[in-house]
Amino acid sequence: MAGSMDEFRIYLSKFEARVIVAGIDGGRWGTPTNVTIRPGKLAQSPIATLVGTRFFYPRPAAIEYYGLVKKSLGFMELAAKVHEFGIGTIRAPLVNFSSVKIEDVAALAPDLVDGFVPFKKRIKEIRWNDVSTSSP
Repeated sequence: MAGSMDEFRIYLSKFEARVIVAGIDGGRWGTPTNVTIRPGKLAQSPIATLVGTRFFYPRPAAIEYYGLVKKSLGFMELAAKVHEFGIGTIRAPLVNFSSVKIEDVAALAPDLVDGFVPFKKRIKEIRWNDVSTSSP
């Protein structure tokens, strides 16, 4: 994976669809957890700008990127329905990004293996060093 922001976002989209979502669907990961419907403290942070706060998946699920909880569109749809009843959490599969290993990527999307290490490194840099999201 090269360093441009467009290439990063393309890789992110492929990674979430072909590794995270496929892993949830296949039972590889996604421990059912009570996930808050509120945006977290990091929702306006550089990591949220980099990876976003929503991903495409029609059922409730979430990905935790080093403290940022990114929620599926299915999660957000359900959250909109239950919020009026005072429900603050939804039990949904939660994938901890830090637990995804290169072996998992190789098993689910072999063509994404080469880009995984720089992808993970970039996310860590943004989260822990708070560097600008405008440069590669």
